[in-house]
Amino acid sequence: MKLHLAAAFLLSSTTPLIAGPWTGQDLHDACQRTPSFVTGYVTGWVDKWSADNLSDLESSKVDGATRLCLSRNLSANQMTTAYCQYLAEHQDALSQSSDELLTKALGEAFPCQQ
Repeated sequence: MKLHLAAAFLLSSTTPLIAGPWTGQDLHDACQRTPSFVTGYVTGWVDKWSADNLSDLESSKVDGATRLCLSRNLSANQMTTAYCQYLAEHQDALSQSSDELLTKALGEAFPCQQ
């Protein structure tokens, strides 16, 4: 029982517990406190996005109004750094959903080749 309580405490102290959809503010805060959480969030989002698009990641994609092209050569750290930097530079937009901001951040940081 003590082990389970210790594990629950450890998880609650390192992972943001948020009710409802995450905002840019939630992920901006996580960039400062738990960057590994943000890396997991970003890579999970990219995995889901690529599965939804069912084709080569290097192809041109459109996700909402943002044109998004991701190379297989991008590392999780590059994408996480781009996202955290975008959030820091667009603090007026932090009330928007975290996934919408991630789409914008990756589209800006890694634009499609013309």
